[in-house]
Amino acid sequence: MSKYSEQVSGVSTEVVRRRFVLTKTSINVGLVALLFFTSSGAFFRFGAMTGLIWTAATALACYWFLSTPRLMSRLLAEHWLILLLPLFAILSTAWSGNKSVTLQDGVQLLFTTIISLRIVTTLDTRQIMIALMLGMVGPTALSVLNLISGFLPPVYELNGALLGIFTQKNIFAKAVFWGSFAVMALCLMNRRPMVGIVFMVATFPLTVLALSKTGQIGYGFIVLLLVLSALRRLSITTRILLPAMCVLTFAALALIYIATGGSLFAEILALLGKNSTLTGRTVIWALGFQVWQDNMLVGIGMDTFWTSPTYANQVAFISANVEDGVEGFHNAYVEILVAMGSIGGVYFIGMIGTKWIMLMRAYLATRSLNVAIWLAVLTAVAALGMFEDSFFRPRSGHMMFAIMSFAYAKRLGR
Repeated sequence: MSKYSEQVSGVSTEVVRRRFVLTKTSINVGLVALLFFTSSGAFFRFGAMTGLIWTAATALACYWFLSTPRLMSRLLAEHWLILLLPLFAILSTAWSGNKSVTLQDGVQLLFTTIISLRIVTTLDTRQIMIALMLGMVGPTALSVLNLISGFLPPVYELNGALLGIFTQKNIFAKAVFWGSFAVMALCLMNRRPMVGIVFMVATFPLTVLALSKTGQIGYGFIVLLLVLSALRRLSITTRILLPAMCVLTFAALALIYIATGGSLFAEILALLGKNSTLTGRTVIWALGFQVWQDNMLVGIGMDTFWTSPTYANQVAFISANVEDGVEGFHNAYVEILVAMGSIGGVYFIGMIGTKWIMLMRAYLATRSLNVAIWLAVLTAVAALGMFEDSFFRPRSGHMMFAIMSFAYAKRLGR
């Protein structure tokens, strides 16, 4: 038997055997859906409840730890490498310019990590996708209903994009994208790909309505999931050669374009409707890289840049020249380099790379749809991290996806 076969079956035999487990599993799925809902950014209408929900989830994690110490100790020992990031974030309190904020965020990041590990080891892939669908389609449906009926006061971005219950266009669009991703995954599991494609086509205009390029790019990863699902039926040689040929073709065209005097980056930005600064992102990145160069080894502490008086002038410059109220570098890799230096940056990028390779190897070996789903999830999180910083945040959905992908890959590699 393949070493992957038991890990990727996606069948909960315990659920099949006993009715009360079904009830317990349904409760767990509902709780995870609620966490995904709060992490989607739907905090404008439910701000107070968001804190209460995450406090309850943290208390529940402590209860799990105290009530099942052997199980939790084994879980943490197995995934100790994943825990290094939040532990280093807590340690950075020692040199942080805002110790209370860094300590608070570091501890919350630790519990987000523990909660994510618990989720991926308690629920199977199908159940997690159901929770993701409920947690993301829910706020999206509320926003569309608000658009139609106006039962809540409208919320608009500065550029006029409708956001429904959200406060920022990309947050809304990411909820639409992840909801569609979950629906597609479930449709593929049930061998109804056309239903997923219809849903994807029907929801994509919402990201256009929100004027969100991030959300529109996200739909490319739903297409990636479809491609990975289709490739499973081909021979292993074809599955390896076809993606390689696509990459080589793209690289060759890019080289030809650059050699003939074109600017590929500028053309891509123009196609996406962005200016050369990515709507000010490159300005923020430049400031972030400067802070990192001044504190290259260990960084300045989690969330210190945006809350410490030391960097108040830089934050004021960003507010005045890019966008008022910005609290992130719009790049997860810049964010982690500033907060945790080269140590944290190399660690996290290394984790993404090694776990991605583990998932790819498992996918090529098993043709498993479950593995294809987690491979697409990790690819989406890693790629979207280039344009937004939400996965390096406590209580972040993208951070939860990254941790769950790491843990799933670790399980496959045992």
